[in-house]
Amino acid sequence: MHRRAVLIVTLILGALLAASCGSEGASRGDAAVMRSVGFDLQPFDPATGRAGALVITGTETPYQPNASGDEQSRLHNDRARFLFLPFGRGEAGDERDPQWNVFLPLGTPVLSLVDGTVCEVPVLYSGDYSVRVAPAGASCGSNPPLFETEHVIDPVVKPGDEVAAGQQVATVSDYQSDWKELGFGIVEIGVAFPPPDQGPPLHVCPTTMLASDVKATIVAALQSVMDAWAAEFGDPSLYDGANVPEAACYVAEVRG
Repeated sequence: MHRRAVLIVTLILGALLAASCGSEGASRGDAAVMRSVGFDLQPFDPATGRAGALVITGTETPYQPNASGDEQSRLHNDRARFLFLPFGRGEAGDERDPQWNVFLPLGTPVLSLVDGTVCEVPVLYSGDYSVRVAPAGASCGSNPPLFETEHVIDPVVKPGDEVAAGQQVATVSDYQSDWKELGFGIVEIGVAFPPPDQGPPLHVCPTTMLASDVKATIVAALQSVMDAWAAEFGDPSLYDGANVPEAACYVAEVRG
């Protein structure tokens, strides 16, 4: 009886300790199920100048080499150098963008990041949409991590729909007029975990959420995109890979 009592107490203490460590870390590991980056991604092919849906060779951005030196122009040009803007790259000071930003030809399909359930398709401040999907096995009502494709138009799914990774859910947004004039739209890719309190959600590096069996292939393709665009733009230092926690991510997480 004494040994049984000790065993029961040990099990209870173990459960309490696991709970006290917080569920966020465990849930983040369990949620590494992302199988798509939100658009057709392939390794860069010099013969076609493309990397799947991304058009690299010959692409112009709204970058203005002769822009005035005021702060607004500087911030504009800082962002306009990138065809693929990695997660967590700061635009000014400590400001961080908690999502990948990808500029794609107008009309490009936007794809679900995961197998799961569409929880929300809200209209954003910009007049376009976000499609937020809970991964398979998590219900929308349980405050799950949400895999987001933001700044999209013409959504073809609604809350409650079941989707598969790689399935079209919308089209790239045309709300950024300077890119639209050049024939490009935008999609932002993010993964947000609910806060443990009433604070803002925790946005995490999408690379960390890639399923283990596809991660190496996707990371290699992302790296080929960054290398090809740096060469096309003529700035080898455009994607500074030093001390980044994950490929295509300057920081591991951003609260806000």
